Amino acid sequence: MFPRIPFDRVNWLVSSFLIGTLFLSVTAVPLYLWFFGIDWFQIALFFAMFGACGFSISLGYHRLFSHLTFRAHWIVRLFTVVFGAGAFENSVLLWSCEHRSHHKHVDHDDDPYCITKGLFYAHMGWLMFKLKPLPPFDNVADLKKDPLLVWQDRYIHLIAVLVAFVLPASIGFMWGGWKAALGAFLIAGVANDAYQRSQMPCVPSPPGKDFWLQQGAEGPDPDWRLVVPTVVFSAAGFLVLVISSGAGDPGRQQEIG
Repeated sequence: MFPRIPFDRVNWLVSSFLIGTLFLSVTAVPLYLWFFGIDWFQIALFFAMFGACGFSISLGYHRLFSHLTFRAHWIVRLFTVVFGAGAFENSVLLWSCEHRSHHKHVDHDDDPYCITKGLFYAHMGWLMFKLKPLPPFDNVADLKKDPLLVWQDRYIHLIAVLVAFVLPASIGFMWGGWKAALGAFLIAGVANDAYQRSQMPCVPSPPGKDFWLQQGAEGPDPDWRLVVPTVVFSAAGFLVLVISSGAGDPGRQQEIG
């Protein structure tokens, strides 16, 4: 298994972050719950951060900026830009550039998260293995004229850390001291980010669904071990589609894009 991994192409910073947040979510979070328990404040803060960051991607990054579906007040734009950064899906400029490329070259080599390269690649691999240099941003010339988006792109990593980790920890400290701050950091910060990472690819189009369709098109004997993850991804994608008022409707995206 390991000899087949192209370690020279691994994006170590991104991979370490993805693996690190997942590791803390399955180790440090349960330990915190075991020793300190959980109260309504931690639950409410988790869902508040999840909603703010998640909808900033679905509503802002995806529909407002990538597809130009509607125009929004500057307060809405600022909110989605700031909390979208907290989802750790990079800047609006890079996200929109890759997403527009995805629609233009869907299921072909220039598709940044092409499903024909496998379920893992379409879900996480394209982030962990950077096989090509950064795109030239020539398909987001309209967005590059927006000072707010240029500012976010310049300070994206700082904004992301402040919003995703420092903000919930600070709110937790003001609520109940260091114990609440630690809980907010782990639950509303780390666990929220890890969970968001697992389901956000389902917003545009569930990768499991496309993978299964591709397998069915290529032959009558797909690997049945992939049935469960495929169904899970598709169900999650449908749920997110409903909650986000159609952000995951690929037909709509094609019309807008």
